[in-house]
Amino acid sequence: MFVVPEPRANPAPRPGYLFRSDLGRRTASSWDSNENSPIAVGWLDEIEMRTRFHRLGRANHFGRRAHATLLELRRLRETLDAGGSPPPHLLVAASKNPWLAEMDPSFAALRVLERRLEIQMGRAAGALGAVKRVRECGTRHWMLRCDACGSVPEGADGAPIVHPDLCGRWLLCPDCARSRSREAAEHYVGAWDRLAASAPWMQLRTSAGWSETQLTVTVPHSGDVALDISRLRRAFPRFLRALREHVERDLGESSEHLVFLRALDVSEGSNGRGHAHLHVVIFAPRLDLVLVRWLWGRALRLVGVRLNEVPADDVLRGIADVSRRERLRTWLRTRRGPHGRPLASLPRVVIDIRRIDAHAGIAHAVRAWPTRSWSANLVARLYVAMDGVRVVTASRELRAKPKSHVACHECEAVGALWRVSCDACGVCDVVEHASALGAATAPAGHWARLS
Repeated sequence: MFVVPEPRANPAPRPGYLFRSDLGRRTASSWDSNENSPIAVGWLDEIEMRTRFHRLGRANHFGRRAHATLLELRRLRETLDAGGSPPPHLLVAASKNPWLAEMDPSFAALRVLERRLEIQMGRAAGALGAVKRVRECGTRHWMLRCDACGSVPEGADGAPIVHPDLCGRWLLCPDCARSRSREAAEHYVGAWDRLAASAPWMQLRTSAGWSETQLTVTVPHSGDVALDISRLRRAFPRFLRALREHVERDLGESSEHLVFLRALDVSEGSNGRGHAHLHVVIFAPRLDLVLVRWLWGRALRLVGVRLNEVPADDVLRGIADVSRRERLRTWLRTRRGPHGRPLASLPRVVIDIRRIDAHAGIAHAVRAWPTRSWSANLVARLYVAMDGVRVVTASRELRAKPKSHVACHECEAVGALWRVSCDACGVCDVVEHASALGAATAPAGHWARLS
């Protein structure tokens, strides 16, 4: 039987917890009135005003998807009532969950659509109330609840295990930005270390001279940071494809083990209008700055960026190593520029290339940004430009996460735990469960599912 725990004066954080012990005690009013708050009221109000049309459009987008899912759910119920069978694509989706895979196919298909509808409705509400969620970050709680038996995981003291319900809006919330950066660094550093200890990587290091290299590439400022971000994102796949061809054709190496981590980074810039660039940590053979500059410049041209040119002879004249200079001169003669002529000039692009420690490079690439000192106009533009954009991309070997389904401690159902949040108790420490009160006496909307 579920027992409501006694109120605690000030809950202490669990070992290894990332958040302050008083984070769950804050309310929206105390957050706004706190002089030491990391988020100013006027700053958020201006961002809310500047992003309202974008957030409304996103909410309409997810609302249309939710409406389509609702219609599909109704059609499925009518089909099942008539004695039909669920469509195959829903059964495939249900088979990925261990708990639903063991259930009746009709129930599993209905549950898949119900969860999909809940997620889409949650995203629509999250787009509308994004700034409000930032103000209320940490003022609510969430826990896990089993769909099979309705039980809630409990701690050693018998009380349910609750967690602060954070907003996750890392562009607007400094706490969530630091948490996101820390989690990304831990994941990618661990994945990189596992690959570095593998036999192919160790052999490439010793015999072929492969190593970790950090590239920092940017695009000429257009005055619109959103346009610069779009150009960077579209140019990088072309650059990576050309880099793999260079490794295979010019260096005679296989690009199978070429692994990269690409992170989009934006600094405030000298004029306060934003400076977008990419940090790339790559495991590859030794790369030459002149070759990388030409490959990146060609990728930028393919996405419509106009670049100034610098004569190739001036670039080669500045290289002191004679053998390297002649090797680059031969390479430039074999490449063809406009109208099929040999390359006589190179694009003037800003590129930094250096050999680094993988841990330091990954931590630098996924660092937290922006800060409260940035103007609300710049952050609002970044919010619109980055909404739904993947900031960090990596090779499949790095981003693959093993799927682990937690079993319920009561019924031992695997994959049946679902995240729920309390909408009524606010910042209280007593978490009431709807099943403990009964369906008739439970307050309407007390528990709402979150995506």
